[in-house]
Amino acid sequence: HASTPSSIPRLTLPSTSTTPLTPSTIHSILTSIYTYGLIIVRHPCPLSTFAPQLTPPSHSDLYGPYFTVRSSPSPSNAAYTSSPLPLHQDLAYYDSPPGLQYLRCLRQADEGGESYVSDAAAALQSLRPSDLKALQRLKVCYVKERAGMVSRKSVAVCDEGGHVKEVNWSPPFEGPYLGLAAGLGAEEWVENMRARERFEERLEEMKVGFKLEEGETLIVNNRRMVHGRGGFKGERVVEGCYGGTDEWWRVFREGVVK
Repeated sequence: HASTPSSIPRLTLPSTSTTPLTPSTIHSILTSIYTYGLIIVRHPCPLSTFAPQLTPPSHSDLYGPYFTVRSSPSPSNAAYTSSPLPLHQDLAYYDSPPGLQYLRCLRQADEGGESYVSDAAAALQSLRPSDLKALQRLKVCYVKERAGMVSRKSVAVCDEGGHVKEVNWSPPFEGPYLGLAAGLGAEEWVENMRARERFEERLEEMKVGFKLEEGETLIVNNRRMVHGRGGFKGERVVEGCYGGTDEWWRVFREGVVK
């Protein structure tokens, strides 16, 4: 995983380029996402031209296929303010959240506005086995009230070998805990909560901060990574969209086979 800003993979496309991405460039971008969980790409074209060359836009029913994030006097959620955002994944209240998130900086704040990322899968894998098992048991309810959406899922989803396949983590959209109501004993519930605290501490320890420059797009694996934002002063404008898990995996596999 990327442990410092300088270790985050980056790619700069020619500033005059209007030609479609080559298969080798697409494969390079997706390989970085597969390996590190993220990449920063500087490209001259709008996100609506760049992103579909990797994945078609997905999860567009709430915010549209492409959306702009800027502070607003009447925000619909914390993203549309200048306040800090804790580490989280987007759209955790979907039963099938997006696989990729694209965030392109159109205007950077005069002060603050740093981006933060942490490899949540690596953080889970670094915990002691009992904590990882507890977080597999711990089911969290994620809620989007105005859309009437609720999804209950484990923090950690592992394969048969105990390796983390995907993560579900979005504290800003957590609903009520249902552990005791679901039949967990008090001791097991306390164990789950302590494992959660250790996981959150590990996320913070592994957090990497950097400041996106105008024209750069951060692409993260939304099933592996968590991201956040520092508070800021002045105007900060970011354009975003999502890509489906199956779609980016299909394109990546096709590149591997070729």
